[in-house]
Amino acid sequence: MHLKSRLTRWIAHRIETRARHQRHALRDYQRRESSQIQELEKRSRSLRLYAAWLVRKPVRIVEAPARHWPNAVPYTA
Repeated sequence: MHLKSRLTRWIAHRIETRARHQRHALRDYQRRESSQIQELEKRSRSLRLYAAWLVRKPVRIVEAPARHWPNAVPYTA
């Protein structure tokens, strides 16, 4: 009986050790994948902003007095 209990404890310990190693490997893998995804999203945003900056058109601001606005309601305080 003593031999069976020692063998059982040894097998249980090996299984726990393997499970711990697998859990750590999974955590590290998920961290790497997550950081790669974040890096790609950051690069995509940067390129999108750069493309928008390249094709921007100059803004022409026209200030017209209120009398030229159709349906303008005068402000009364």
